[in-house]
Amino acid sequence: MKKFITIISVMAAFAAAFTSCEKEEIVGTNDGDGLFLNKVELTLVKGNAETLVATVTPKGAASLTWNSADGAVATVDTKGVVTAVGAGETVVTATAGGRTVECAVKVQSPVTSLTLDKTEVYINKGEETEVKATVGPEDINVPYVYTWTSSDESIFTVTPDPEDASKVVVKGLMGGFGTLYVQAGDVTSSIPVTIDVDLAGLVITGAPTGKIYVGEVFQLAVVKDPIDAIDEISPVWSSSDESVVTVDQNGLVTTVGGGTATIKVESNGFEATLDVTVNVLTTVSFYPNYVDYYPDNFLEFHSSFSPGAYYSYVRSGDMMKFQVDEGLVITEIHIETYGNGSYPLNANVDTGSYNASTFTWTGSSDSVTFTVTSSYSYITKFTVTYKN
Repeated sequence: MKKFITIISVMAAFAAAFTSCEKEEIVGTNDGDGLFLNKVELTLVKGNAETLVATVTPKGAASLTWNSADGAVATVDTKGVVTAVGAGETVVTATAGGRTVECAVKVQSPVTSLTLDKTEVYINKGEETEVKATVGPEDINVPYVYTWTSSDESIFTVTPDPEDASKVVVKGLMGGFGTLYVQAGDVTSSIPVTIDVDLAGLVITGAPTGKIYVGEVFQLAVVKDPIDAIDEISPVWSSSDESVVTVDQNGLVTTVGGGTATIKVESNGFEATLDVTVNVLTTVSFYPNYVDYYPDNFLEFHSSFSPGAYYSYVRSGDMMKFQVDEGLVITEIHIETYGNGSYPLNANVDTGSYNASTFTWTGSSDSVTFTVTSSYSYITKFTVTYKN
């Protein structure tokens, strides 16, 4: 009896082990022994496909057939390939030997197309227009929202219709070009936007303030009037008198000689002009003994300065003050001494010290004073350049 119980126990254990192994091999649904399906649920995006795997055991025990409850949602071929056709839900079944297994199939239909009712927006500054978007396909069942965007909100703004998100109002704020974008789901569409402002004229900028003198260079530019006009301009520059000023096609002006000339720029049937008066620097050369022949206070000597017939004698501590009338500015003073350097002139001035037989001070002042530091020297000639 004990031996019989032992045999029964072994057989039960073996059966339990076999059953456990069989369950581990089962994947998916089971409608009875010998027919298995790898999935009980399947979600596809419209247009995509996936293969279901049905297993008949023992192999070849029965033939396998496939079926879809709704071919308008999904189809299945003889190899178990499920193809998503349209939005919705259906059931795909595999049948063999009177047994049937099922897979619930859900087909998602997202936004795949997004079109606008305009190919472009072209409005005047301050105007508004409506743009409408249409999505496809018709059987969309995936949630989506419309997102409208302006590429440059300083040029135009977009305001969605509060009652219909597929519509937007575009308003032009200033002349320029941009792009209107709309997104629905994962699809984006866009159209160009032009806010029109007509050109009314040209304006020259960059004219220097104050007086202009021969040899100066300055840069002019031309801007549109109004500044946000969308017209492209191709400026052409010219000078009415190139003996006074010249101008290249980039608006760079060079002063050539004294006088007045007109600089003109033309484009798109418009023109702008700028009158330029060029002043000439005045240069006066004289001997020290002739200083009385020049304007009052033009040259003033202090201390022991002694004018002679051809030169003037100066020594340490003497001062020479060059003073021009109100409205004039000294730009250069050149001093020559006697004897080719035998008696060099040493002097201090606000911009530095000088020690040479001849030297030139340059600057910009209505009054320049030299203080002699050499023991003695003989000055033979002064040359002073000034501008009015």
